[in-house]
Amino acid sequence: MNYIDLQIDNFSLDNTFLNGQCFRWNKTSNNAYIGVVKDKVYEILKLDDSTYRVCNADEPERTFFENYLDINNKYTQIEYYVYNYDDILKKSVTFGSGMHLLKQDVWETTISFILSIQKNIPAIKKTIEHLSMLYGKEIKYKGNIYYTFPTSDVLKDSCAEDVMQCKCGFRAKGVIDAARKIYSKEVNLNSLSSLTDNSARAELKKICGIGEKVADCILLFSLSRYNSCPIDTWVKAGLDYFYNANKANESEYRNFAYEKWKENTGFAQQYLFHYLRNNYVQDKINKNLIKREENAVYKSIT
Repeated sequence: MNYIDLQIDNFSLDNTFLNGQCFRWNKTSNNAYIGVVKDKVYEILKLDDSTYRVCNADEPERTFFENYLDINNKYTQIEYYVYNYDDILKKSVTFGSGMHLLKQDVWETTISFILSIQKNIPAIKKTIEHLSMLYGKEIKYKGNIYYTFPTSDVLKDSCAEDVMQCKCGFRAKGVIDAARKIYSKEVNLNSLSSLTDNSARAELKKICGIGEKVADCILLFSLSRYNSCPIDTWVKAGLDYFYNANKANESEYRNFAYEKWKENTGFAQQYLFHYLRNNYVQDKINKNLIKREENAVYKSIT
């Protein structure tokens, strides 16, 4: 089997693929990760502290994966800055060290985060797999069947009732609207990289189901707009609990975060999200965060 080896300093497969930014990478029994990217299945495993093997990749794909995994960014420096902001980010960076923000396909990221609305991560992953099984192309890897992510030209001709088969509920309307507007260029994803953050956000919000949070997810996880700060329930709770933010809306929360973290806002937000989601539970009645106790049993959380 073909493969490429990448030298990556300060990189964690777990903290990169399990931090909520992507949904098609799954951990294997030997601690590797298998995922579908574009039209191929890849497997990534750690060989030593700084060497990672991308199986099923050819040498011409090296540049793609260097970009996709963002290996040339200065993550040691980023972690140093974020770590030194305050005590809660010290804990967040220590927990999530080695996290990289992926540079994902903007179309797939758009549909994925429309499907993420009011869903937890396991449910999002299942919905995306169902959608890919319904509308993607079958591909095989090591005897197992996988599916490519569906394209806009396939989804644009579907109806909401058909898309609902992937158990996405009301989100089907947004998926169809996105496919039709993106296919027709009413919303031009290719133009986003040349727009300001606010203009790109406004362009994305032309699509049904995309508000501030989903737009910021798309900007951060596919276009590397590090001023973006997706405000989900975890980040909002964290900003309220640890920083007394208590703002009126997502825009105000994002501006509050940016005033604190500046050019590292996107990174700080993701370290915080990943840490809180894995170490706290939300008391939504009292609007509080409760630290998890080792071996305690909690109800499912988002």
